[in-house]
Amino acid sequence: MPDTKIAYINYYMPSNKVSVKDYLGTIGDDDIPRAFPGKDAYAEFIKEELEVEAIRVEDKLRDQEMLVNTVEQLFIDGAADPTDIDLIILAQEDDQRQKLNLGQFIQYEFELNNAYVLTVSGNHCANIDHAINLATQLGNKNDRLNNILILGSVKIDNPVHRLVGTYGIISDGAGVMLLNKGDKGLTLQDCKAVSAGRFHDINLDRDDSLILLKYYVKTIKELLGQASVTDGAIDHIITQNANPLLITQALHMAGLDVVKIFSENKSRYSHLDCLDVLVNLKDLIKQLEANHSQGQVLTFGTGWAGSFISSLYAYNYSWKLNN
Repeated sequence: MPDTKIAYINYYMPSNKVSVKDYLGTIGDDDIPRAFPGKDAYAEFIKEELEVEAIRVEDKLRDQEMLVNTVEQLFIDGAADPTDIDLIILAQEDDQRQKLNLGQFIQYEFELNNAYVLTVSGNHCANIDHAINLATQLGNKNDRLNNILILGSVKIDNPVHRLVGTYGIISDGAGVMLLNKGDKGLTLQDCKAVSAGRFHDINLDRDDSLILLKYYVKTIKELLGQASVTDGAIDHIITQNANPLLITQALHMAGLDVVKIFSENKSRYSHLDCLDVLVNLKDLIKQLEANHSQGQVLTFGTGWAGSFISSLYAYNYSWKLNN
């Protein structure tokens, strides 16, 4: 039987854009990161370093409505039948979930009666990276798990909560992945996850750059070592849509070429919490399909509470995703 692969990806992004200037007008001076003397300096940092002009803010739909529309498209596209779904993994933090029991709600809404629901949380911006690894491992080792949905949504009501220190500014959105044992898809070849419990009470105004860099490099190097690959074997690199300073330094130290980083969505959408990897994988694969390309993709994700994860995927044009 074929290995479990990512067979379909879909996401929803609000059309409503809020300029950085207007967004900063909704938060107080005391809410900006302590590294900056005022809003003007922070606005300049956002423009020059984060390269963000506006964020996406959902002003009409509730979080469950965003997710329902996104999942519905999967079934409209014929990627799977509702009766085929064996497992639903909701990858999301509680404070971004307005609908109680969101995974079970999606199960009810689409009558996914042959599935059960798991929740992956606590890894924050790396939740979906962890969910992909979990789903792949579960699917490969269980003959009964043939179709697995990974779900996530981000809808933040309090503007202050969109700030992740100097790392990024969060936009709203929703996404879905289907993993199955078909012949076509994106294959997770290897994965390395590292945790640093000392960050459980991290202060986003504290400078932890050196210790973060240590774990960034450790995670990436250990993945490359256990997968026995070098820079020459990696065609594309996906990072989060956030401050690139530390991660590019880490990639350099791991011997990787930062020119390979897929960065189109950094300015287009800004940081999307754990949805970054889902959105970037879909849009990178879309480019590869258009160019009839193939190769290996390395991803790196980090969650502010001490989760670091790097993954290696294989893509072949003949495995064209079903959307």
